[in-house]
Amino acid sequence: MHFIFNAYFAAVTFTDGSGHALVSFKSSSPGFTSWYFFEPQNNKLMTPETIEQVLNRAMGKKVSEVNIYGYFDDAGDNDPASWRFAYPLYIRKY
Repeated sequence: MHFIFNAYFAAVTFTDGSGHALVSFKSSSPGFTSWYFFEPQNNKLMTPETIEQVLNRAMGKKVSEVNIYGYFDDAGDNDPASWRFAYPLYIRKY
């Protein structure tokens, strides 16, 4: 069995206006689709249902919103540093 995962940047906004970044992946299997989030500093796994509690416990802040945007290579140079964020893939308010 062969799996392909695309990684995305998840932007977390806290109620105090500060933010945080997570690595995210979308998993799809027949009849089930979910997003998974990882804290890049310690590889802590979170789901849409646990992200609010995990980040509150780890950072002492309340999550307001999580956004994931698709991206595209507008320069055509295959350099991720120049890619632009585009269409929303995931938006959840807490």
